[in-house]
Amino acid sequence: MRLALLVPVTLYFLLDEVVPALLRPVYARLAALRPIERLGEAILALPPVATLVLFLVPFAVLEPFKIYALVLIAGGHFASGSVMLAASHLASIVLVERLFRLTKPKLLTIGWFARVHGLVERVYDWSLGRLKATAAWRHTAAVLRRIREALRTAKARLVPPIAAALRRLAARLRRPSAG
Repeated sequence: MRLALLVPVTLYFLLDEVVPALLRPVYARLAALRPIERLGEAILALPPVATLVLFLVPFAVLEPFKIYALVLIAGGHFASGSVMLAASHLASIVLVERLFRLTKPKLLTIGWFARVHGLVERVYDWSLGRLKATAAWRHTAAVLRRIREALRTAKARLVPPIAAALRRLAARLRRPSAG
C-alpha cells in the first residue's frame, strides 16, 4: 500500500518541479509579447479581492478534474485517469501557477489568504521532506542525475558537428549556382 501511494506522490512532486522549469523559456517568450504584457499589467492593476477571484476561478475549475482523475485511477481506469491527471496538472501549472506567481504579493496582502498560504507551504515542505528521505526518491534522483549528465554529454558531442554541417549547408545555399 505504501509503494502504491509513493509512486503517484513521487510523480506528482517530480511533475511539480520539472514542468515549470521546462516551461520557463516559453513563459519568457510569451511574456515579451505586447498583448501578454498588457494583460499582465491589467491583472496587476486589479485590487486584491478581484485578483483573488481571478486566481480562484481557474483553480476551482481545474482541481475537480484532478480529484476525478484519482477516482478513475482508484476505480481501475489507470490509463484514462493518468492522462486526465497529467492534463489537468499541466493546465493547472500553466494557468494557476503562472497567475499565482504574478499576483502572489497582492494575494498575500489578504490576511486569511496569507495564513492559509503559509500553512500550505509548511505542509508541502514537510511532505516533500518526508518523500526526499525515502530510498525511492534517492534512487529516482540518482537516475535523473545520470540522465541529465548523459544528455549534457550527448549535446556536447552532437551540437558542434551538427552546427558545422548546418553552416556548410547555409554557405552552399548562399553561393550562386553555376549554370
